[in-house]
Amino acid sequence: VMRLDQNTTVTFRVARDERATWIDLLGGIAHFISRLPRGFKLNVLTPFVNGTVEGTEFVFDVDPERAILTVFEGSMVAETPDGQRETAAGGQSVTARPGQKLEVKPVTPRDAVQWALYYPSIIDYRPTDFPGLTEEEVRRLIDAFRKSDVTAGFAVLDTVRPGMTESAFRTYRAVLLLSVGQVEDARKELNGL
Repeated sequence: VMRLDQNTTVTFRVARDERATWIDLLGGIAHFISRLPRGFKLNVLTPFVNGTVEGTEFVFDVDPERAILTVFEGSMVAETPDGQRETAAGGQSVTARPGQKLEVKPVTPRDAVQWALYYPSIIDYRPTDFPGLTEEEVRRLIDAFRKSDVTAGFAVLDTVRPGMTESAFRTYRAVLLLSVGQVEDARKELNGL
């Protein structure tokens, strides 16, 4: 499983070997949970450090100045031009861009993937939540919501907006935004109520 934060850029390389996968993480945050068969390798390449999975759960956070590897389970070997180092479960490895001075601030490892956690919905939409809309419009909104189809949800929302109350529109939009980690944008919608 690979979860990506918004604006994360990855590419998948053509396999050189059927027992290995190569992923280029060019920028952003990627959370990996791997259950690899024995002898299979997952290699993550970043601009400053490359990692080979010898564990099961880890996060890479890459920006133009540095790369941070956080390992939750198992271990991972990080390789730079200066050599290799192993990061074990509960550990963190930070690599700066060559020539850059590195400033490290302590972080609780689980905080590094807060954005990747799944929380079941606390809202269960009903047709009565959308007064002023037709039965078909309500069905489309609720179907998109229940299927976690954010793209369809926004598309339907755009077409039914004129018939919706301001509070129903902003609440539904905030829920869609939260489901894709857009906390600040969701907050703006709710503050507009």
